[in-house]
Amino acid sequence: MKDLTKNKILDVAENHFSKNGYYKTPLDEIVKKSNISKGGIYFHFPSKEDLFLSVMDRLAKKLLSKIEKGNLSIDNPNERLVSSLKNLLNILSSQKKLAKLLITQTNNIRSFEKKRSEIFNKFSNVIEKNINESIKINEYPKVNSNLVSKIWIGTFNEIIFNWIFSNGKPPRDYFEELKIILITLPSKNSREYKNE
Repeated sequence: MKDLTKNKILDVAENHFSKNGYYKTPLDEIVKKSNISKGGIYFHFPSKEDLFLSVMDRLAKKLLSKIEKGNLSIDNPNERLVSSLKNLLNILSSQKKLAKLLITQTNNIRSFEKKRSEIFNKFSNVIEKNINESIKINEYPKVNSNLVSKIWIGTFNEIIFNWIFSNGKPPRDYFEELKIILITLPSKNSREYKNE
C-alpha cells in the first residue's frame, strides 16, 4: 500500500512537473489530483524539492531500463552503441515534456543540478562501457572513452534543447547523422588504422 501511494504521488507529480515545470507546479495541485493529503505527500517526500528529485530519479531509471533492455540480445558492443543511440533518441522524441525536465535548468535548486549531473553520468556510463568494449575488439579507436561519452551527452542535450526551445527537429530525426559521427566514423578509422 505504501509503495502504491508513493507511485501514485510520483505519477501525478511527473505529469504536472513535465507540463508546468518546477516553479509553476504548486504542491496543492499534486495533493488535489492525487487525492492524497498534504501530510501523506510529506510522509513520503519531505519537500517539494525531494518530490521533484524523486520524479527525476524515476524518469532516469525508466529510460536506462528501456535502453539496457534493448541491448540485452546484442553481443557486439558497436551494435549496442547503435541500439543505445536509437533507443534514447526515440524515447526522448516520444516524451517531449519529460525530455524538457531532464535538460531545463532550475535556478536556485543546487540539488537539481547535482541530480541532473548524476543522471547524465548514469547515461554516460552505459555509453562509456560499450565504447570500452568496442575498443577492446578494435572496433573503436583508442580514445578517452569517458570524454567521448560526455560528448555524446552534450550532443543529446543540445539537440533536445534546440528541439524544445527553437522548434528544431525531434531527436530521432538526427539518428542517421549521429550514428555516422559518433559510431561509424570512429569505427571505420579504427579498422583502417588497424589494417595499416
